[in-house]
Amino acid sequence: MSASAGSVRTVQSVDEPMDDFERGRGVDDGVPAGGDAGVAAALARLEELRELDVAEHVEVLSDVHRRLHEALAALDGN
Repeated sequence: MSASAGSVRTVQSVDEPMDDFERGRGVDDGVPAGGDAGVAAALARLEELRELDVAEHVEVLSDVHRRLHEALAALDGN
């Protein structure tokens, strides 16, 4: 998309931290707007990746996948 004449677009630096809105979280409670607290808790585990060695990512990602799969299965009643 092109910017219209006279408008200014800003680009966030990679080094700038994202705020809750940019992460897709509700500002007050960390739960996505209209979302499920269990899903939010699973996604919150992704924050741990910043502090872990890459070799440890598999365990966290597997847990997040499992939790999200369970949440989807619960919606389907399976």
